[in-house]
Amino acid sequence: MTVIQKNKTFRTVYEKGKSRATKFLVMYRLPREGDTVRIGVSVSKRVGGAVLRNKIRRRVKEAFRLREKSVAARIRAVAGADVVFVARPAAGQACYAEIAESVDFLLGKFGL
Repeated sequence: MTVIQKNKTFRTVYEKGKSRATKFLVMYRLPREGDTVRIGVSVSKRVGGAVLRNKIRRRVKEAFRLREKSVAARIRAVAGADVVFVARPAAGQACYAEIAESVDFLLGKFGL
């Protein structure tokens, strides 16, 4: 799993990508050249303090990591992709199972 870190890349995915949402997360996906999947996670200060934001970021990354092999296989059949998850304020009260369920649902919405 490659991580998106540059603000410019996040902005490009927001502006040109397609999005789907749940109560806890919004997922943006932008197809790109190559066969790798890059993931980014954004958690704003509206969600909570630094400890809570990092906890949510770790939970989203872990949920994606556990599904990465199947997602990567489906994406590589077409092309690479940039995937960005944005946490909503309700994610602050969500447990890992709820976040993982949201990640599953969103990946399913994109056919991944």
